[in-house]
Amino acid sequence: MSDPSPQSVPGSQLVKELIDLLDVERLEMNLFRGQVAEADEDHVRIYGGHVIAQALRAAYKTVEGMACHSLHAYFIHPGDPAIPVIYEVDRARDGRSFATRRVIAIQHGRQIFNLAASFQGRRRAGRTSMTRRRRRGRTAACARATRSARRSGARPASSTPSARPTSTPSRCARWSRRTCWSRRSSRISTACG
Repeated sequence: MSDPSPQSVPGSQLVKELIDLLDVERLEMNLFRGQVAEADEDHVRIYGGHVIAQALRAAYKTVEGMACHSLHAYFIHPGDPAIPVIYEVDRARDGRSFATRRVIAIQHGRQIFNLAASFQGRRRAGRTSMTRRRRRGRTAACARATRSARRSGARPASSTPSARPTSTPSRCARWSRRTCWSRRSSRISTACG
């Protein structure tokens, strides 16, 4: 079969051929077969991106309403472009918010590739309430401590010698980059420790 040049085939036809080439056929519930591009004397192995795309497509066919947010892939043996690739999907975890899939690509009875993918359900845009609570809690605590110190007439830490040397700032100082109240030394300090 002669391969037409890209200029003679309309763009939509090329896209359709690419989608057909990357799609996988379901053989059983967790077993899929992917076709390989036609082999010629220049191609002695399967293109790795083709195997990754088909493995991810096989994993996507086992989840609903979720998007892949993490993928790890390992090439173990070179693929043979003369025969199709069999993809075995392991449904490692199915949760309400997350799903995990492991996909093994097999040719000639041996594993040539494996993929681990994590899928996450669609969420509403914006930050989670836990992130807001943490941020509000730390900022509010530092602000209250600073106001209290100013009311009591304490001096800033930079104008008084430190009782103990601080080599690294505490968690609060690193997080907020603000001046906070230090309860131990009765003065305003950048180390809220």
